[in-house]
Amino acid sequence: MQQRFESLQHRLENINEFLAAGLFEQPGAAPFVQFSRAIRRYLEKRDLPHYDGGPLYPCGSFDTDLCFKYELSYTVMGDWIKLAEKDESVVQDLRDTISGYNWRNTDLLSEYVTAGPVYTHSFVNIRRILKEGLDSYGERIKKMKNDDMRSGLLDVLEGIRAFHTRSLSLLKESNADDALCKALERVPFKPAETLYEAIVCWNFIYYIDGCDNLGWLDEELIGFYKGEDMTDVLRCFFKNVDATDGWSGTIGPFYNPITLQCLRACKGLRKPGIQLRTTPDMPQEIWDAAIDSLLAGGGSPALYNEEAYQNILKDLYPDSPAEDRIRFCGAGCTETMM
Repeated sequence: MQQRFESLQHRLENINEFLAAGLFEQPGAAPFVQFSRAIRRYLEKRDLPHYDGGPLYPCGSFDTDLCFKYELSYTVMGDWIKLAEKDESVVQDLRDTISGYNWRNTDLLSEYVTAGPVYTHSFVNIRRILKEGLDSYGERIKKMKNDDMRSGLLDVLEGIRAFHTRSLSLLKESNADDALCKALERVPFKPAETLYEAIVCWNFIYYIDGCDNLGWLDEELIGFYKGEDMTDVLRCFFKNVDATDGWSGTIGPFYNPITLQCLRACKGLRKPGIQLRTTPDMPQEIWDAAIDSLLAGGGSPALYNEEAYQNILKDLYPDSPAEDRIRFCGAGCTETMM
């Protein structure tokens, strides 16, 4: 089995399928350890996205050449048809290995999936990352019990460091704007200090997390606001969500200047699906910006009745603290998540 795994690993590496290859690097290890190593190798080795000269990186579409990708809900998603186009001989060997080892012989590579048999979404705890930086995560992980969870998380963190280092090198080689390079020299490993750094960090983590959802945009960003107009930067961020076929982001009900900037930034875009939490006393300028954006034809923002949502959440989860219920966001096709 060891020899079979090594052969398959090398063959997958030769066709740049680093995520799939990483799954076979540690035969016999716990699935969490195997998947963590796979994500590390993927972040260390896969091609970086093209830099478009804008204020954010990564940017644009991503992973269009890969047969096997990290996928939030299913852990790993495989495209067998594309794999056959790359190397048909690998397909049957991979299927045979999967059916005889830890994985099902299906279109989904892994049976160890986040949501079991259904599809799900999530958004990361961006508030904590912006406040603390990923270095603090590393320190907390190192203090954990020395088990599979600790080993796997350290692998993932090393993969993020490698992707970050490669990204920064690419930007400097591309003569990217100094402000972007300086921001990425700080985030996401150190706490963000400015609004621009916070958006750069958020965009970077969005790509690392599989380009899924954005979370509560205006509420998490307003603490960094010092009068700047970041509408153009936010629009670049939203265009990245569109290019990667990502999902949703939430604004309101604590309306602030970032709320307006988000509404202006999403105007006419297909994605993200911006969800505006509306209240009876929502300012007229927020209504005007929302209607202006809707008239542009992109479909954003969706209008959420805040009072109705809070009442239903309280009925469904009577023991949940009010401070948790207020932090709900829509994710994916606007599933309600706290």
